[in-house]
Amino acid sequence: MSTRMKFISQGFKDVLYSSGTKEVLQSTADEIRDRANMEVPEGFESRVQSGGYGGGRYIAFVRTATNEAALEESENMTLTKAVRA
Repeated sequence: MSTRMKFISQGFKDVLYSSGTKEVLQSTADEIRDRANMEVPEGFESRVQSGGYGGGRYIAFVRTATNEAALEESENMTLTKAVRA
């Protein structure tokens, strides 16, 4: 027996653009930031914004906020390791 699925584009958009999705992304980005900041306190920052992908769905970023954090990432891959943890 086969199962057929119907792709409902508006339904996916509703999920991608919802406040719940934004909250999950922010929480995940904050967790990554916090793991990286264990090595360089206040060195990394996170944010969520409406991006240009898929018509403006939410996207999350974690980035270096200080020169010390940038050096830490380049020498020890601190942020990269925090993403993989």
